[in-house]
Amino acid sequence: MRIDENYNPSVQVDEEFIREFAELCLKHTKLIENVEATRQMQTDWLRLCEQRKMAPLALRLYDLFKKYGVDLQDDEKVRLWEMIGEHDVLAKRWIYEPEGFLRIKPDDELVRNTDVWQIQQALKAEVSAARASV
Repeated sequence: MRIDENYNPSVQVDEEFIREFAELCLKHTKLIENVEATRQMQTDWLRLCEQRKMAPLALRLYDLFKKYGVDLQDDEKVRLWEMIGEHDVLAKRWIYEPEGFLRIKPDDELVRNTDVWQIQQALKAEVSAARASV
């Protein structure tokens, strides 16, 4: 069964379960050996995160797969980067100054110390390299 096979917008998504399930599959099964299944799982979580506007989870899953030696293709990295861009627009509107609820700066230490920000910086470098090679 694919992750998004029974997509129902009214059902809550447990982000931590998705991340832990992916890690269990990568760590304790032979998923990595099956390139097609691994690619399908990556495609499914990327699509799910796009549909549900879950860019931070997408970044964490990207990093998790990368730690196990499974990288996204360049076009998928660009898709992920575009998803991050959409997330940043919402963050600027709702979190960052001058109108956001928290009114912090996007480069505030509170933001820079998160795992999401650090993964985003690594992805930024990879996307820049991928675009330069095209």
